[in-house]
Amino acid sequence: MIKKAVHRIIAPAGLVAILGICLNLTSLAWANVTPTVSADFSEQSPHAGEKFTLTIEIVWDGTSNQWQFRTPKLAFDGIEVINVSQISRREPDQTHQFFIYELLAVKPGPATLRAGNIFYYPENNDIAQTLKIKPQDIVIKKKRRFRMKEFPVIGVSIGMGAIVIAGFALFFPYTLRKKNTDQSQLLCDEAYFLKEIEKLNKNQDLAVKLRAELLSRVLRQYLSTKLQMNTILTTQELSVHLNHDDIKWSNQEKKWTLSLLRQLEECIYSGVNASYNDILKISSDVQRLIESKRIVT
Repeated sequence: MIKKAVHRIIAPAGLVAILGICLNLTSLAWANVTPTVSADFSEQSPHAGEKFTLTIEIVWDGTSNQWQFRTPKLAFDGIEVINVSQISRREPDQTHQFFIYELLAVKPGPATLRAGNIFYYPENNDIAQTLKIKPQDIVIKKKRRFRMKEFPVIGVSIGMGAIVIAGFALFFPYTLRKKNTDQSQLLCDEAYFLKEIEKLNKNQDLAVKLRAELLSRVLRQYLSTKLQMNTILTTQELSVHLNHDDIKWSNQEKKWTLSLLRQLEECIYSGVNASYNDILKISSDVQRLIESKRIVT
């Protein structure tokens, strides 16, 4: 009787112990899942002289501080790196780390992302591990041509004097040529940023916070370009420049721009969950702001 009673007590206890070991092993395996990496160009056939992006996405199961990543030092052929930034996104059971490379297509012809390595370290561990980035090839198209580069000769009335005709012929084409060159560059810049917003709007898989981060980046990069800065300024830095009249816009436009920047900051950092429609409305406003500065010919 005593033996049977002991067996009845020990058997369930042993089962619980075995179950506990299995659960611990499962959670340990879960915590050590190796990160996976992908690399995607925003354009497979960019035009020479135009900007585009390469996004490196690393995904793993676990917490955001489980792995520490070094910014990958990637090598390209036919492509120039302008800037590198990083953002992360936390989901209930996964973490996403993004490295976003702003690139410039240098000249027409084949271009390559060479094979590379991403070094990362487990938490509280100095031993590096490696993720491999596979090489990718793209083709850079010829530089876009704008019709506005063609300058028609402006006729003058026969009655005008020879001096007036000579002066007009020498001075006006130069002024027109310079003006249209500036307009071509501005049109190209605005078109690039509008295209980036259009890509964001088409990507339905982005979480609201990540969408806000990427949209904020596009707007800040656009404004930094307007200020002729080599780096992308923060919202705070842009606020200072706008308040100091460094961009010659109307007060209403400046207030509108600052409002858009702050709305995006709230979506990213406030902890309040913005809806998809909220961010879509901000995206539409940013698009309208940039579109209003585009020169239409």
